[in-house]
Amino acid sequence: MREIALVDLESEAYVRHLSFPSMAQLYHFILDQKTPLHLYYSSAVYEDPSAENMSMKGWKGSELIFDIDVDHLPGCELKLKVCVEDNSVLGEHAEKCPSGSEPVEVSVIEPECFRKGLSEAFKLREILEDDFGFRDVKVYFSGHRGFHVRVSDDLALDLTREARASIADYVSCENMDVSRLFPSDTSSRAGFVYFGESEAGFRKRVLKLALEMGLAEKVVAAEGFRSPPRHGEKGVLYRLPGEYLSNLLSELCVKVDKVVTMDITRLSRFEGGINGKAGLKVAEFKEAEPFSFTDLFAWSGRVVVSPLIDFAGFRVFDQKLNLKRGVRLELEAPYAIYLILKKLANYVGDKGVEPLV
Repeated sequence: MREIALVDLESEAYVRHLSFPSMAQLYHFILDQKTPLHLYYSSAVYEDPSAENMSMKGWKGSELIFDIDVDHLPGCELKLKVCVEDNSVLGEHAEKCPSGSEPVEVSVIEPECFRKGLSEAFKLREILEDDFGFRDVKVYFSGHRGFHVRVSDDLALDLTREARASIADYVSCENMDVSRLFPSDTSSRAGFVYFGESEAGFRKRVLKLALEMGLAEKVVAAEGFRSPPRHGEKGVLYRLPGEYLSNLLSELCVKVDKVVTMDITRLSRFEGGINGKAGLKVAEFKEAEPFSFTDLFAWSGRVVVSPLIDFAGFRVFDQKLNLKRGVRLELEAPYAIYLILKKLANYVGDKGVEPLV
């Protein structure tokens, strides 16, 4: 009931609107007819997934998808524009190479940024489970530079685009009316925000983090005490100086690509597949475990390449490589394949390359 799509390895042609009655027939197709550089399936289920007109597919529902781009996280935004023909690196805002050709854009992402991205993905999963009650929530590495969070609960399938946009706004705190959600006591210079013992949603999250950081304190409401709405009763309260609220929210909110979440016809990569942009595996993370590139490598062995640029200290995964144009370089297969896929090196030969299962 899902549409299958792929980018053909040989021609790089984009092929959509495929449908197979079983995984066995899909395997037969990609082994014998079209080797995929990229392999996708739809987040939606359809009555007729092979119909070329989207309105004729008969949409029956879609999983809820979230995309976290590691290179959009603070401190992780560095991109290089490489001119292969000119053997040069452009500034970030340059559009054309001196020769007139299009530059190759490469994100330079430190390993710590991937660890941050994984942490953000599990923070998002916690919000979806605790605040929305979803139970079938999985976290995937995209195989390139991001993480996907997929909600497959039946309750999520028939959500409208507008409902999905609202959920994306909620988790990222976009369009949040902070003064309404966190009314402050303006009678004091500190502008305290008060919390009760039975909070929910982001109020509960802010209180929990504030207590962990020692920013909030427990106070006893006196008889007749009038705090902001919802917590005027006599009893135990917590208060937080309003000046800390913004930083706490920035720690708790998760920036997602709302366009992806709203898209009910989104295509996703198969788990276990190889992302043809970087050569890494698409893999599920069941826990917020330490992020390691070696767990995502798809190949063992060594590959000889001929770099097309001069670049000392070029970042590839967890290593920095010294590239010299035209000077052959023997590398572990995953690093060499990355350079080839980015069109920054040509394949020369290999030694004992095998797929890692």
